[in-house]
Amino acid sequence: MFCNNCGNKIDGNPRFCLNCGAVIGNGQTEFKAPTPALSGVTQVKNPLSSKLKILIPIAAVVFVALIVVIIVFSSTKDERKFKKALEEADAYTLKTMYMDVCNNPSKIDEKKKYDSYIHKCLEDYYSKLCDLTFDDNATEAEMNTALKDFQNENGFTVIGDIIDDFFENYLSQTDYELLNSIFDMDSSKTAYIQSAKTLADAQGSAEDYIFTISRLNIIETSDKLYPKAQEMLEKATKLYFDAVSAKAESFMQKDDYSSALKVFEQAKSSLPDNDSVISKYNELTLTVAAKYAEKAETEFSVGDINAAIGNIEAALGFSPDNGDYKVKLEKYKQYIPLNLCKEKNVLSLTKIDKYTVDVLFEETLTSNTGEKYENGIRCMPNSSDTKFAEAKYNLAGNYDNVSGKIFLEENSKSKNVTGYFEVYGDGKLIFTSEKTGKDILPKDFSFNVTGIQILKIVFCGSCEPYGDGSRYYGIADMTATKTVK
Repeated sequence: MFCNNCGNKIDGNPRFCLNCGAVIGNGQTEFKAPTPALSGVTQVKNPLSSKLKILIPIAAVVFVALIVVIIVFSSTKDERKFKKALEEADAYTLKTMYMDVCNNPSKIDEKKKYDSYIHKCLEDYYSKLCDLTFDDNATEAEMNTALKDFQNENGFTVIGDIIDDFFENYLSQTDYELLNSIFDMDSSKTAYIQSAKTLADAQGSAEDYIFTISRLNIIETSDKLYPKAQEMLEKATKLYFDAVSAKAESFMQKDDYSSALKVFEQAKSSLPDNDSVISKYNELTLTVAAKYAEKAETEFSVGDINAAIGNIEAALGFSPDNGDYKVKLEKYKQYIPLNLCKEKNVLSLTKIDKYTVDVLFEETLTSNTGEKYENGIRCMPNSSDTKFAEAKYNLAGNYDNVSGKIFLEENSKSKNVTGYFEVYGDGKLIFTSEKTGKDILPKDFSFNVTGIQILKIVFCGSCEPYGDGSRYYGIADMTATKTVK
């Protein structure tokens, strides 16, 4: 069948001619296929068919381009939304959008862009925070207000939210370090404010100033307040040592050198690398050493040799290379008392009477009057008045005097016991003690031993027959001393 309008062949039963668009009715005439065209007659082509062939690929290109435009527009819109969230400190939107691109591998490019915005935000905030300063005369409250206003105006809330676990896990190492730098800088500002308050009061304790020094030492070098902080550090150090010196001096005035020492040691341990601190510490330790040496000489002059030695050793602890202190120590040692009631100082102990029960060196003894003595000799004679034991000591000519007490022991005060001793110097009798016994109070004794090399004590006495308990007399505080010259 052919179109009555253009003669184009029509296949099937369409309502319109695909070549010219003419309506094809039910009564359309059916033509036979035309004979081949006559020579010189041009055959008409189908224009609609050619147009369709051109329009279809163009439409496809337009469609793809439209999709790209939509995607690009959508992406740009998201970027604008993310940047706006950063500007407005909208932490919820930031986290939601950032979480979306982090959890979606196909959005790696979007994450890179978001990261660049975050980096720019952190970088700008850090730069502004570094430049934040305060008026020299500003109060603590005014500086705190200025810092808080800065944080509110520059999105510190969102900076804080970025530090949470989610962001920490996805931020680049560079941004993570930058974020930590922001918090360090914020701490730097806070430390400056606290330090300024303490130094403005200028009535703090040593503890207040050492805390201030520790706070000033965390001020960042990139902080615009750093130069002022260094001036404050110098002032705080001076105030600290003024307070330390005053505190130590108060202890030394009370002869409490141990507490003064602790103050000095605390100062040195607090600032071990500070040249002025070390210099001051050395000066103070020499002062304390001189005080100990002075006290040692005072104790020596009154015959308290042990106290003198203890103090001069303390002086050497502060000034170990001081030659004068070393000489004094050797001098004092020559006067160290020799306790004759300590068994370790006995050259020999011999029993004379085979019936002697014992001569014992005891750490404590109690007299018949109830007095307690440290280090003593317990003597138990036999029933006859006799010499029953002897002890020898090597004095080596170093001592001038021996003194002590003789008494009846508490558990023998109701017994018939008599006790005394004889003293021999280099083989010659030089002293015999008074006798002690029932109803006799403790007696002091003293005798000269100047130049004596070997000293011998012979223990003598008697007691009623054994059977109703022990019978002892005691000797205590028997000490050889050298006269202080």
